[in-house]
Amino acid sequence: MTAEVCIQTGDSVSENRHRFFNALMVTISIRVLIACILGLWEFASPTPPHSKPVHYVAMTPNLALGGQLLVKWDSYWYLNIVRNGYATRTEGTGSSGSAFAPLYPACIYVLTRIGIEAWIGGVLISLACYLALLYYLHEFGATVHSPRLGRALMIFTSVFPSAWVLHMVYAESMFCMVLAAFFVHHARGNYLRAGVFALLLPLTRIVGIVIVPALVVDLAIRAWKNRSIGRSWITLVGAAGGVVVLGVVYTSFVGTPTAFLDAGADWPSRAEVRGRLLPLVWSFAANVGDQPDAMLYGMFFIIYLAAFVLLIRERRDVSGWFSAFYLLALLQMPYICHLRFLLPCIPLHMVLVQHISRSKSRFVAWCVLLGILQIVHARWSLTWRVVA
Repeated sequence: MTAEVCIQTGDSVSENRHRFFNALMVTISIRVLIACILGLWEFASPTPPHSKPVHYVAMTPNLALGGQLLVKWDSYWYLNIVRNGYATRTEGTGSSGSAFAPLYPACIYVLTRIGIEAWIGGVLISLACYLALLYYLHEFGATVHSPRLGRALMIFTSVFPSAWVLHMVYAESMFCMVLAAFFVHHARGNYLRAGVFALLLPLTRIVGIVIVPALVVDLAIRAWKNRSIGRSWITLVGAAGGVVVLGVVYTSFVGTPTAFLDAGADWPSRAEVRGRLLPLVWSFAANVGDQPDAMLYGMFFIIYLAAFVLLIRERRDVSGWFSAFYLLALLQMPYICHLRFLLPCIPLHMVLVQHISRSKSRFVAWCVLLGILQIVHARWSLTWRVVA
């Protein structure tokens, strides 16, 4: 944390550092507790295997209990990209996995070159990014409001019902970390560093492309209001550079720079809603009956729409415009509803935390409720085992 933030809040640097580490220990303790509960629950009452499509079976490594809780769903796609690259079409789908951005599997591949097993390398990268994410969440809250809000944001994000995915072989942890770092450096006027993280966003998750229109809107409004743009244009150059690099990667390995646009066309459940207005609404209606996650997602999505209204009223900056384009992108995705899609809504998390943390008892009650939801959600969704 910068000394300026500490001076504004009337706290010393050492005192705020001490409180940050206390919050970090609380957050890590919560994560360990939830992991122990899930592990003991699975050990005491194993869930029966469920039949899954052949492409999951083909990509599933032999895993112990820990691996079974950390390698699920799209994890197999990332591991398949590490082993075979984008060029190999996976049996049962005809897809090359081009829906998944290259940075995360590339980092896993680097670790495999030094002898680390792919899925273990993926978990290690996710854990490292998670710790960095906690730091940047704290700095973001401290920069735009107060250190106290930063600490509350750390805890809130860690008890969010889909936060378990931050430890899995998934790019969510890396994407959220890069996004939080971008927000911090942009808010502080460190535009060169913000530009570097803006470049990494599209390479971490495809939806990171929405940082480009968010920056365009932010710069346009600044110019319209005769505000000083300064070197903030560097962030737009970085974001555009990330999109270009993404296109080069896909052209090299898949054959077309826009391969990710057709990545889900082979799934009937996704293809049937393509071309409709707001396809996620149709996808939600189609899946809410047999996917409890869809109902939970719909409930939280409505809450986050309300939080977005509050965010735009309070902060008309790049974090607000990113939230707008990100929510719009979610509405346009013809995907099955998953609660993890809301994890990158960091500015909206901050708005919610700002309102519920005014009372310590209310904040604790919300965290307990969300933690219970996370355990139930993880138990339902993470403990199936892939069988032929």
